[in-house]
Amino acid sequence: MNRIQARTIWTIELIGWVFTGIMMLLMLLPITRKIYQFPFLISNLWFIGVFITLLRWLFLLPYSFFARIQWLKILMMAGCIPLFLYTLRLFKEFNEYINDEGLESFMYHLTNMGQESMEPYVRSEVTFFAVAALMTTVVFFFRL
Repeated sequence: MNRIQARTIWTIELIGWVFTGIMMLLMLLPITRKIYQFPFLISNLWFIGVFITLLRWLFLLPYSFFARIQWLKILMMAGCIPLFLYTLRLFKEFNEYINDEGLESFMYHLTNMGQESMEPYVRSEVTFFAVAALMTTVVFFFRL
């Protein structure tokens, strides 16, 4: 790999991380603007970050920094297993909290109309990114 290729690969990686950060910000903006103490903010950031990063690596694997480093790919394959289990545990905690406490427990300060508009968004946004992160983890394992 010559110098120009290395620079291009790291530029693509940097653009990917910036894109991931912007997507995190945009997806969580409605939640953070209306809900003061969202207990699953870190989990939600995790779901979005894992999904976008692994999806990017799935499609741009030849342009990633680890494309030709076999031992790193093996290490990343092994890392997919605890990554999957940790993501699954976070999603399970979210579902248990929603089933036991309900979303109203941290949206009590909103009006009924505000709660009715935020509840489907929070539930579907967290569920979408959690399931997407789990699926991309499995696919990424077999892609490597």
